[in-house]
Amino acid sequence: MTHSQADRMTGRQTLDYGSEKIDFSLSFSPRRRLSISVEPHGDVVVKAPADATLESVLEQIRKKAGWIIRQRDQFAAFGPVMPPKRCVSGETHRYLGRQYRLRVTRGDMASVKLVGRFFEIVTPDKSDSAAVRKQLDAWYRRRAMKVFGDYLEHCLKSTYFRKLASPVWSIRQMKRRWGSCTKDGTILLNLLLIQASPRCIEYVITHELCHLIHHGHDASFYRLLGRALPDWRERKTRLESASA
Repeated sequence: MTHSQADRMTGRQTLDYGSEKIDFSLSFSPRRRLSISVEPHGDVVVKAPADATLESVLEQIRKKAGWIIRQRDQFAAFGPVMPPKRCVSGETHRYLGRQYRLRVTRGDMASVKLVGRFFEIVTPDKSDSAAVRKQLDAWYRRRAMKVFGDYLEHCLKSTYFRKLASPVWSIRQMKRRWGSCTKDGTILLNLLLIQASPRCIEYVITHELCHLIHHGHDASFYRLLGRALPDWRERKTRLESASA
């Protein structure tokens, strides 16, 4: 192995991209194509063919730099990966930005109610955490349909969106995004967004409505977002910190 080959096998590299730095791990192996992935904790992993040069690898990363940064930011918005909730009494869950404790009791008629600062959950088997989670998720979804619908209607009354037709929208369970706007103009909202504060919900919906006019994250998009919601950065920061 030559000195240059040994250097490139060290694994850690950094690429400057505008004001951003992309740190990534690099490995070489017998493979046909270069692959780039962004892990949930933010690490960028690059796997290159054994005969690739470092210069060719860096060029490919530059071409994908915008995508890498977007993926990294999306994972950061959800904060660190946390252990899954067990859905047992005493555990806290959010709704519209506030914390509520679970109070799980046994009963033949399954139900979920918000009483004071508690989620009162009645279920046939308290030990079946999967069933309790399913009940709670169904409650969240019913509330999200109402809350998101109301905020979407409110946001569409803005001067900047009055000419838009009411878009098709739906709720999804998404791991990487709070919201998304498809190429055909359908707005997708993450079910977990119902746990965020109303101001954060309004920010995400406004963000996606801006995409109906400017699909990409270009200067025109951010100008529109800034006019429609001048404090969007503050709301975005709050959403990110609340999800950590």
